[in-house]
Amino acid sequence: MDDLERETLDILRMGPETLDELAGMYAAADEVRLTARGGSVRAGTEDVVRRLAERGLVAQAGPASGWQLTDTGRRLAGERTG
Repeated sequence: MDDLERETLDILRMGPETLDELAGMYAAADEVRLTARGGSVRAGTEDVVRRLAERGLVAQAGPASGWQLTDTGRRLAGERTG
């Protein structure tokens, strides 16, 4: 897990008040992969996806791994396990 992944997971754990910051990180990143280690990232992750989609990111159903977000075809977020 790289620094951007760690920072993104930290923001997810903080809750919805930091969604604008998280959306900015996604917009700046070419690719971010979020993988929960040993469980889900946190309850409410789907709400994070929905609210990011409202800010111009498109939520798409992913394979068995969970969800991904794309912006004009660029893959911005990856998998969720657990």
